[in-house]
Amino acid sequence: MITGILLLLATFDLAAITYEIWSEAFFISIAGREISTPYVQPWSLLVFVTFLIINGKYLVNSFKRKDNKMQRDTV
Repeated sequence: MITGILLLLATFDLAAITYEIWSEAFFISIAGREISTPYVQPWSLLVFVTFLIINGKYLVNSFKRKDNKMQRDTV
């Protein structure tokens, strides 16, 4: 779980995994106005998506168990 949080922070330039940080932002034009996306580190995003694919089932089951436990405690 902590690994996922660290990867999410690294994806949006809030944490650094490597010494050199390379990030990109994209611009979208809607009705003549340019909107900027947040700066994203492509390698961290790739590792984060891979982490979600590998651990997705575990994370979903973990949150379901936590939700069921919270419902039993409130009843």
